[in-house]
Amino acid sequence: MNPGEKYGFTFYGSRFGGKKSRTSLYRIGRQTTQLSAHDNRENTASIENVTADQSGSISITIECPEGQKFAYLGVLEVRGQFRTADEATLPPDGLEGQPLVAAKAWAIADGRTGKPLWGWNVNVAKEIASTTKIMTAWIILELASKDPQVFDEIVTISE
Repeated sequence: MNPGEKYGFTFYGSRFGGKKSRTSLYRIGRQTTQLSAHDNRENTASIENVTADQSGSISITIECPEGQKFAYLGVLEVRGQFRTADEATLPPDGLEGQPLVAAKAWAIADGRTGKPLWGWNVNVAKEIASTTKIMTAWIILELASKDPQVFDEIVTISE
C-alpha cells in the first residue's frame, strides 16, 4: 500500500449450518464494524477511508465477541492505489537476532570462526542447485578480483 493513501475494506462472511447468527468484529484504527454470518448466507460489512501509515501498512483486528468461539471471515476486499510489484518491498531485517527467512533450509555462520549462529533444517539433505549458483557466483567474483573485465564478458548458453 502507498503511505498516506486512503483505502476501503469490505469483509465478506458466511457460516454454514445453524440458524444462530455468529458475529465478528473488525477494527481498523478507530473505525469498527461487525459482520453477522449465519445460515450459509453471504453478508458484508465495510470500513472506508482508512489511511496507510508512513510505511504503507494498515493493521486490521478481527475480534470474536464474548460467548463465541470463532470469528468468521470469508473474503477481504481491499480497494485503493497499490504499489507495483517492483516497488513493494519489505523493510530489511534488523541486524540483531535470527533473520526472517522463507527458505526450506538455511544457515548463517560467523565468517571468521565458522561457528554456526542460526539455521533451519540444517541437517536435512537438500538438492545442490542453490549451492551450485553460489559457487558459480563465488568463482566469478574470484576471477573478477584479479581481472575486473570479467564482468564485461558475454556468455552465450544454448537452449
